[in-house]
Amino acid sequence: MPEIIETCPLGKECVRVDNGTITHRCRWYMPFTTFPTPQHKQPVEVWKCAHVWLPNLIVEMLTLERDLAQKMQQPQAKADVIMKQPYRP
Repeated sequence: MPEIIETCPLGKECVRVDNGTITHRCRWYMPFTTFPTPQHKQPVEVWKCAHVWLPNLIVEMLTLERDLAQKMQQPQAKADVIMKQPYRP
C-alpha cells in the first residue's frame, strides 16, 4: 500500500525540525485533546492543522447546540402547561 502524504492547503510546512530542535511551527498547527475512548483510557493530545479540525469542530458545535435547544424546550413545555391552568387563589 502506498504511503499517503498529507499536504498543506497553504503550501507550507507544519513543523520543521533541524538537529532535533523545532525551528518552525505553523500558527495553524495546534493541539486538540481528545476525549477518553474505550481504546484510550486517558485523553490523547493530537496535533494537526486547524483546517483539518474545523469541519469536526463545526459538526460538534452544531450537535451540542441542537441538544441544548431540545433540553430548553422541555422546561418550556412544562411551563406552558402550568400557565394554561386556571388561577385558583
